Amino acid sequence: MDTSAPPFLIVNSASGSFTEQAVEAVRAALAGGDGDGARVRTFDCRADELPGRAALESAGATRLAIFAGDGTISRHLVRLEAEGWDGAVLPLPGGTQNLLSTAMFGQLSATEIAAMFAKGTLVETRRHCLRCEGHTALAEILCGPGARWADVREELRAREMGEAAAKSLDITREAASGALVRLARPAGGRAEGYPGLHFSLPDGAMVARGYRMENLGDWVRQGWAMATRDFREGPYDELGTMDEAQVEAVEGGAIDLMIDGELARAGAAITIRREPFGLSFMGLPA
Repeated sequence: MDTSAPPFLIVNSASGSFTEQAVEAVRAALAGGDGDGARVRTFDCRADELPGRAALESAGATRLAIFAGDGTISRHLVRLEAEGWDGAVLPLPGGTQNLLSTAMFGQLSATEIAAMFAKGTLVETRRHCLRCEGHTALAEILCGPGARWADVREELRAREMGEAAAKSLDITREAASGALVRLARPAGGRAEGYPGLHFSLPDGAMVARGYRMENLGDWVRQGWAMATRDFREGPYDELGTMDEAQVEAVEGGAIDLMIDGELARAGAAITIRREPFGLSFMGLPA
């Protein structure tokens, strides 16, 4: 198989950072900077049927770049993992938070990473993921009413500011009314629970944090930060590292989840596990 050919490229035209100029710059960089970005076959997840294992193998594609946010990247890679594709993926920062790309490449831009790929300076590597109730996250899982801020972010992408503001008030009221979650195993943090339990994979280890709501103003400010850019500032409690965690709703009922930025829902008790992910990634040399 030819691993030196330009990869297939997936983009998301609904992403807040999407522009035609940005995509063209990434295409040119993936093609080696020779200006022939047209050699890079490109698919828009909002308009095109995305290539699965059969299409990639039929075309001889062993590398796939995804210039999108964490949710788009996770959805397609989970599909390819299930299909058993044996190529490697290049995650490029093209979304709101870009947690996976940042974990792998720091603050390098999409074109800088693509140029490194074209020069052959990246290597195949493996990563862990988080599994929870049939969902897979490559970057993070947030449990509790705070997960509903994912809906606010969708409204902001669509520039529906009125809808976003209304949803933010609903989420704040729910958090204030006590629809909280707690870390049941290993036991830790506040017994009365948190509006948000956050699990992520810095350096490959699963790290848990409990995000507190000291007052409604703090919650609104933190939620808007979550929806627009980054909610990972305080106030929070460090709950340690673990390979498996059980989360439960303090008063029963469904638990809201944000899986790599996408909203989901589960039962009153869930288990989150750190497991190896089945695909390879193109990353920096160790």
